[in-house]
Amino acid sequence: MKILMVNHTLDHYAGTETFTYALACELKRLGHGVICFSPQLGRLTDRLREANIAVSNNLAALPGDIDVIHAHHRHESLLAFARFPDKPMILVCHGVLPWQEQPFLSRLNIHRYVVVSEEVRDHLLRHHQIDRTDVQILRNGIDLSRFSSQHPIRPRPKRALILSNYMPDSLRSLIGRVCGRLGITVSLAGGAKSLWAVEEAINRADLVFALGRSALEALACRRAVVVLDYNGADGLVTPENFNLLRLRNFSGRTYRLRYTEESLLKEIGRYDPTIADPLYQMIQRDHDVRQLARQYLNLYEDALSQPLWGRPGPDELALRHFRATTELVEDANSLRTLVDTRNRSLQMIHESRGWRALSAIRRIRRGVTSFGRPTSHPKKARILLVDDDPLLTSWLVDALASEGHEVDTADNGRDALQRLEHSGYDLILSDLRMPQMDGVEFYRQLERDRPEAARQVMFLSGNGDDPEYEGFLDEVRDRSLAKPVDLSSLQRLVRQGLSVQDK
Repeated sequence: MKILMVNHTLDHYAGTETFTYALACELKRLGHGVICFSPQLGRLTDRLREANIAVSNNLAALPGDIDVIHAHHRHESLLAFARFPDKPMILVCHGVLPWQEQPFLSRLNIHRYVVVSEEVRDHLLRHHQIDRTDVQILRNGIDLSRFSSQHPIRPRPKRALILSNYMPDSLRSLIGRVCGRLGITVSLAGGAKSLWAVEEAINRADLVFALGRSALEALACRRAVVVLDYNGADGLVTPENFNLLRLRNFSGRTYRLRYTEESLLKEIGRYDPTIADPLYQMIQRDHDVRQLARQYLNLYEDALSQPLWGRPGPDELALRHFRATTELVEDANSLRTLVDTRNRSLQMIHESRGWRALSAIRRIRRGVTSFGRPTSHPKKARILLVDDDPLLTSWLVDALASEGHEVDTADNGRDALQRLEHSGYDLILSDLRMPQMDGVEFYRQLERDRPEAARQVMFLSGNGDDPEYEGFLDEVRDRSLAKPVDLSSLQRLVRQGLSVQDK
């Protein structure tokens, strides 16, 4: 069988990319032909080619004799359909938040949707109206010959590893302080310190802070794992909570814990080396990539045995091409707008005096724990940040956390409403243009159902010239701030919002 595997990028050593590598290598070992496609090639491309797996960033140059498409991301899946409209596709979704993980509107040639967790399955059913019978759960597959224990962990932890591409500085600092109190040495892997041989770094540690696929890799190496990252925390993984945490793929969204130094100290105190073997057995049972590869092959064979929508004729194929092209154009326009806005925002942020001041404050705080004299600080608050721009969100979270605020995030108004059902906040900072539910609809629903929460909302918007939002921005002019945001303006807006709550 010849399989085309499609990815958003083959550059980074991140979750979906390393899953693609592990599965492609196993499929090749079983005697099947594998071609990996992505518009973005890089470091992972080199690893795939070293494993004698074909890689291309040009679909037009690929041979037409592939049998099935194994696709991971929305935009690239549409490209693959446009090139191979008569081939069945398995669309695999690994997350609920990134836009590229969202399935496209038309069914096209998708035989089955595969998800890595119950959370992703329910997201497809609820938000994309996909029939439950078309969705199958296949867990993240780990190469257990690569990720294995080289030696037992110590009775008490001496070394810890932060295994993350996106962990905020504030969390890394918290882990460093707590581990320092316990005499535990901390090292980093991921992001700017991304490693290919990450299994070696895992095996040098006793305790690993990670989420998602990284947590599974550490458990496969029989390390103790605390799920803790930008989403929040689920704490120490144990045989008792393993199946519960897996429902959300060890994302930190199960318990959504927010650790203080004392509570994290207590969590690390639960460290128990005897749970490593039982957890490994759970990984071996459900996450061995050798088993997952055979399950995927069964799906591929099933797809090939079924008529592809009755093997559509030229008119039906033309209609599907039109639908795919329409969605590609919409994606391209959205991406162009997003990139242009993000680049302008980042450029102005980095050029602002506020950014330089924040950078200086961070350097000072790393070297100085106390000035020995009282200082005045703004009121510390619990803030909900509602914005779908991950880069700007990361900067805003860091900026607000540096002021001592506790910050939760939501991708859109619908997610924010769900957050508000379970948590209370002192202030809500919301963007306007967002997927699923924008800032205006979010605010109107709060006005109708929760007027006390509506009074807590302040707006950050880059849509001041957009006629769609012009009237609304006039209405909330006294509590809105135009993007790009500088630090001093952000601080003023937060102080203004909190002072309103005090009245």
